[in-house]
Amino acid sequence: MAPVRRVADAAAPAALRSLGEGRVQYVEAHERYVAMLVGPPERWGVDPAEARQRALMAVLQTESFFAAWIAVEWPLETADPLRLLADSLCHLLAPAVENDSAGGA
Repeated sequence: MAPVRRVADAAAPAALRSLGEGRVQYVEAHERYVAMLVGPPERWGVDPAEARQRALMAVLQTESFFAAWIAVEWPLETADPLRLLADSLCHLLAPAVENDSAGGA
């Protein structure tokens, strides 16, 4: 185990720096997605913090669904898994959709 430990110790600074940079890129990308979904804020008709949370949950749910389905090849047992995903996303995004339908911004 000693050689493995030495390699891990030597690689740690670069690995941690790389992880930190990856985290920053991940957060920045998701902030852009959330910003696209919540703008303009008046279309939501809910507290801006709730709109952001709903948008983030929609982004993360979509991302995790596709990661499990495509990347991991998780077997799906329903005839139309995308319909189920869309139903769930519509529930999260309902305040904005309903305000748009009612003639909001």
